[in-house]
Amino acid sequence: MASRTTHPKVIAVILLVIAFGVYIYFQTSTFSQGPQLTIETPHQGQTFSSSLITVSGTTQNISRITLNDRDIFVDESGDFSEQLLLPPGYSILEIVVYDRFDRIKRETREVVFTIFSS
Repeated sequence: MASRTTHPKVIAVILLVIAFGVYIYFQTSTFSQGPQLTIETPHQGQTFSSSLITVSGTTQNISRITLNDRDIFVDESGDFSEQLLLPPGYSILEIVVYDRFDRIKRETREVVFTIFSS
């Protein structure tokens, strides 16, 4: 009975195909996750004594970001920081990110601006 050996070129081709598949998976996996959004400030339910606040956070895989339906900008690493004037009382802030496939991720923060009188 003849011995069967696998040719080294066949092994090399198989390994190359596997390596290429792993590369493609890692290159496309971030796109398949959709847009990512993390809001650092303000915190949910936070109360402010000043009307000027900063809304900040990080994003990934986005083509557009809005704060209360107004476009804002992110830097090259996906960070954003936007100043906002709050009206007195209760406010809902809505941050929405979109990816290039029109997938959406939406986060809201409820905050309160109180005017203290002495």
